[in-house]
Amino acid sequence: MTILAYSPEPRYRHQVARALPAGERLLWVDGPTELAAGAGWQQARALVLIATGWPDSRLDHLLKGFQPKPVVLLDMTQEGQWQGYGGQGSLHLTDTDRLGDTLSWLLKPEPVVEGGALAILAQRNDYDGAILAIVTAWVLTARHERRVLILDFGLPQCDVGAYLEVSAEYSLSELIHHRHELDSSWLQQRLATASGIHLLTLPPGEELAALGSTDFREILMQLEQHYDHLVFNLTGQGLSGLVSLVAAHCSHLWLLADQKNISLRSAAVLADYLLRLGIRPAALGLVLAPYYPQQIPDAPAISERLEVPVLACLPDIHDLVTLLNAGQLLPPRPPLEPLLRAIEAMVGRAAPVSWWQRLMGRTAGWA
Repeated sequence: MTILAYSPEPRYRHQVARALPAGERLLWVDGPTELAAGAGWQQARALVLIATGWPDSRLDHLLKGFQPKPVVLLDMTQEGQWQGYGGQGSLHLTDTDRLGDTLSWLLKPEPVVEGGALAILAQRNDYDGAILAIVTAWVLTARHERRVLILDFGLPQCDVGAYLEVSAEYSLSELIHHRHELDSSWLQQRLATASGIHLLTLPPGEELAALGSTDFREILMQLEQHYDHLVFNLTGQGLSGLVSLVAAHCSHLWLLADQKNISLRSAAVLADYLLRLGIRPAALGLVLAPYYPQQIPDAPAISERLEVPVLACLPDIHDLVTLLNAGQLLPPRPPLEPLLRAIEAMVGRAAPVSWWQRLMGRTAGWA
């Protein structure tokens, strides 16, 4: 991942280099003219600015030109003259003591299990996002005892309910209509539930078009008061206002792609779109699904090519069709073991082998 940096005085450069998380590439620039002539501006994921005086027209132009992508401003002026720029969304003011923590927060993802919203995104349907959402929610619910709500916004249709053989009677627009009644009891009684996981679907097209962005944000904030995790299935969605609203709300964004060039290009376009919206780079991760180690390009080559970290390589899931057709996806049967292990590694520390062996022992009678 490329990080741009600007300092009018070279003596401060070592502080930025020392604070940068391992594995990131640092590129120093002298001003906006240099950036406009090269590819660094488009490829960079964040910009670090060191302010040593006031005013500084170069710094000001860099700041305004790079946003809405994230900018870290280290104010080294004696009177903190740049502090008034705080609160501008993608601008993060810091000092020398907090610079390392700020950069780590921007660039290094935290485990999903620590909480927050997660979105599974793909413009193409190269992998079944509904299955991935279900198994991820189950891992968080059963393994980590979290309260989880799946918001199935997949296209061309919402499949999570069908896979779990439950009917989602309430859509997002209906929930907004009842938002003044929402509490844990109301949600428990009215939302579709399977294996401890609650389900909410996308409203019909005309109702979705009528939803305001303010209502959408407010209902998500309400839901977060009652659930530890919101898991969004957005597979099949393009570069849309819905994707923008959800992405801005999520601390984790899984971009699905397989090893085909067309799929990887689609993921790269989506990643660039999200980053230009000001999404925190640490939120983004590539999930190769399905992944075949013998195929080219392999995971390291793909990660280098897209400058998006590869979070996981998921197995082929064609063997799960029989379970789906029989309505036996949950609780998990042995054919789900490879996918479960991969997802456990993504959401937090991988579960000990002894836990899986105990689970297999308890479920030896499944068939």
